[in-house]
Amino acid sequence: MDNVMYNGMPIFERSQFRKSTRSGQNPQACVEVARGGGWVAVRDSKQAWNSTDDHRLVFSADQFDAWLAALGGGAGEDGCIAITRRAEGVNVLRSTVPQDHDNGLTFDDAEIAAFLDGARDGEFTG
Repeated sequence: MDNVMYNGMPIFERSQFRKSTRSGQNPQACVEVARGGGWVAVRDSKQAWNSTDDHRLVFSADQFDAWLAALGGGAGEDGCIAITRRAEGVNVLRSTVPQDHDNGLTFDDAEIAAFLDGARDGEFTG
């Protein structure tokens, strides 16, 4: 499905987003990823859909796929996504490429672990 573009950025439908199967016990608290039309968007499922707090990080599919390859190859979390531990149990997922706004997305340890496990297992590939 091709995504409608708005100001050069894709508009994703709610149904395009998916979470890692590792999200387990709390499926309403997870990193969600959508792919389509050569783009990838990452959002926080704890935020109400399309609310003012529903910030998304958007990458070209090539950027995101390079990050997945580096992660899967054991190179760490290099590339378009950086994950910083802010405090005990608080992690911020940020883009390393320019975004319209990038305050980062905040996740706990279990949410980040589920996302990274899913990414390593190929759950977010094209």
